Amino acid sequence: MGIHHKPESHQVRRSRHGPRGRSALGRQLARKRASSRRRAQGRQPISHDQNFKNLILDFPRQALAFFLPQERIPLDDSVVVRPIRQEASKLRFWHRNLIMDTPLRVEWPDGEREPLIVLLEEDTVTSRFDPLRLHEYLARLMRQEKTQRVVVVVIFLRRGKIERALVAAGDHTQTLKFTWVPCELAGMQAADFAGSSNIVARLVSVCMQYPSDRASRVRVYGQAVQGLLTLVAAPDLQRKYLDFIEDYLTLDASEWHLYEQLYPTENRKMGAFMQRWLEKGRQEGILLGTERGIEIGEARGEERGRLSGLRDTVARQLTLRFGPLDAATQQKLEQASPEQLDHWAEALLTAGTLEEVFRLQ
Repeated sequence: MGIHHKPESHQVRRSRHGPRGRSALGRQLARKRASSRRRAQGRQPISHDQNFKNLILDFPRQALAFFLPQERIPLDDSVVVRPIRQEASKLRFWHRNLIMDTPLRVEWPDGEREPLIVLLEEDTVTSRFDPLRLHEYLARLMRQEKTQRVVVVVIFLRRGKIERALVAAGDHTQTLKFTWVPCELAGMQAADFAGSSNIVARLVSVCMQYPSDRASRVRVYGQAVQGLLTLVAAPDLQRKYLDFIEDYLTLDASEWHLYEQLYPTENRKMGAFMQRWLEKGRQEGILLGTERGIEIGEARGEERGRLSGLRDTVARQLTLRFGPLDAATQQKLEQASPEQLDHWAEALLTAGTLEEVFRLQ
């Protein structure tokens, strides 16, 4: 997925946590962070593409308002925003596949404006950005959607020299000028979005610039979590995007202690929904009758939380694409395995109907 293959994983440095002097919530989060570190040490590196794809699909209107404010796309229900297939149609069967990050279609049901296609591409490092391939995506997307109303946004996580246009020209004649909207998160100031009412702005603030001292890091973390708990009501999404915050800003033991002092309300709320995911796992472990059983049970509880987050994401994508889900479809999602949910998430990008999603096995 994305403009190019990313052979290297850009992992976020994790700080070590000591076991002593920490609240019950702190111990729970430390275990979760340790699991995240193990994933980041080789088995499951952070997928920036997937993180941002999830963010955009879960909060499409807020993502457009943050990444593309120039278009003034409203946040209310006066527009319909839905994902379109990621794989651009091939001109010939032997042409290679082009997998785009997150193309969205914005429609104004009242006919006020013609539909607009927005292609959002995540590019971790500026030096790997390939304008030619992006232009190829654009050309195929325009042909596929039969429109020239297309805007391209490129989201950069790292700082660097950013190209802003692709120009084809001779000595006296210009053949082509292709431009895009660059969003360099590492060049933005987290403080500017500390009180934003846009959940996407609050979450990605942890990817922005901020002073490196302990108090500043805690403040950026705390304001992101505060926004998550204030602006998002669903516990599944709260837990999911706590993981997003942790991927890009992890507090060490002393910073966590300061966080507990400065953000006691958020700390209690975090503890409540973390506890909910772990409690069932603990009960399973207690039934096994050993300390090892409790650890296994907690791991099952955490896995259950991840499955719930994946199920919620697939349900949202299906609703965006095909409208409200009936009871039978909701039951099918509840009973699905992680592998089935992953398959359906991919299938819905090319399926023409809801029935085709579940038929494409």
